[in-house]
Amino acid sequence: MPDVGTKNVSTVALQVFHSFLKVLKNFKFAGVHAVTSKTLFFHVGTVKTGSTSVQRVLWENRENLLAYGVAYPAVSEPRLDLPRFANADFLFQEDFDRAAARDILESMGAENLVISEEAL
Repeated sequence: MPDVGTKNVSTVALQVFHSFLKVLKNFKFAGVHAVTSKTLFFHVGTVKTGSTSVQRVLWENRENLLAYGVAYPAVSEPRLDLPRFANADFLFQEDFDRAAARDILESMGAENLVISEEAL
């Protein structure tokens, strides 16, 4: 765990996430086939587990995350009016355009993508 010192919560969260990515890169998942040239990480949380807080940190630190090679893509804009910072609402839309979503994900300026949604 990083030394928190005078760092803010977002900075610590980014450092922990970066360390987590290094660990995950060493795992191989049998039977999983690449659907994109990116590495996709799915964050799934149930109600009252803090997933909205994680999503908010990811959303508010998108530019900082890119410096670590991580993107929190917005295929469809999050419902910030709720507030809702999940970024996978597009998966539940009836008119979901897979090709367009794939193009958006492929064009992200990072090797790692985080998709976060409680309903997954």
